[in-house]
Amino acid sequence: MPVRHSFGGLLLMAVPLYAGPLLSGWSRAPWGVPAVLAILFFLAQVMAGRTAARRGMPLPLYLIVLALTQIVVVFAVHAAGMGLAMLTGALDLGVWLPLLLTGLGAAILILRHPVAPDGAPDQAEVIGLLDQALDSIDTGDRTDAPDQPEPPDPEVAAAVDRAVAALWALPADARNGELDEIVATLEAETGPRAFPALLAEIGEGAPQVDRAMLHYLLSPVVRYRLVATKADLPFAFDLLLQSTDAAVQADLAALIETLLAEAAPATALPRVDQLRHRAETFAVLAPLVAPVERIRTAAQAPDAPTDPAA
Repeated sequence: MPVRHSFGGLLLMAVPLYAGPLLSGWSRAPWGVPAVLAILFFLAQVMAGRTAARRGMPLPLYLIVLALTQIVVVFAVHAAGMGLAMLTGALDLGVWLPLLLTGLGAAILILRHPVAPDGAPDQAEVIGLLDQALDSIDTGDRTDAPDQPEPPDPEVAAAVDRAVAALWALPADARNGELDEIVATLEAETGPRAFPALLAEIGEGAPQVDRAMLHYLLSPVVRYRLVATKADLPFAFDLLLQSTDAAVQADLAALIETLLAEAAPATALPRVDQLRHRAETFAVLAPLVAPVERIRTAAQAPDAPTDPAA
């Protein structure tokens, strides 16, 4: 599959991000420094929307796994730095330089995958579930434990992988017919079940993949089911609105118009701030700002049903 980010862009983010724990070990910084660096790594992953890739894993469990992964990575790099200190002697850097470098790398990572200004659902879930993540660990004999959720369907994951590989093989300005052929195959194999896995593939700078997601959502069978089950459509809009491709924004406008015509709830519409900002560049989105804002505002009214995505 083609590389999704330029090598230079990855270096710009990765070098300062990982230089922090390396230099903290090389300068024999107190153990509190790599602990803070691990927290920065974890928060950067969360704020960059990495929880969208959990593919059905319960969020508390995913947060625990993500946190442990960042701790292992940071302390492994810190240990490598300590090895260098043994060979060359400790550097006299102080504690702030590693923190500043990792903070810079984390900021670049977040800016490459920004979270919605009015609050992405992942952040809201994280804030509400950080404590629940600890409570979810089984610390004793419990006979009333809830049933575990079903793992992701391997057939769905395989179908999405095939579709994405085929999409990456197309040019960025692929014809609608080429996209529709791949999307139709994916829908026939998975129905609406491919949405979570496909969600992890968009927003990576490949217009043909973003447009394929939009064509997938424009299928009535897929769209009706996702709206009815309150799938995370606003987060998909967050990612798609980042695209600077005119064809992506045109397809996105068509999807929003369809949802408005079907009287879709606020939970199935894009966030107003994101939409208004992108409409400044793409006029095709401008007429949609007012009706979307009206529906979202009504959903937030005191006598309206609670809308967690509004």
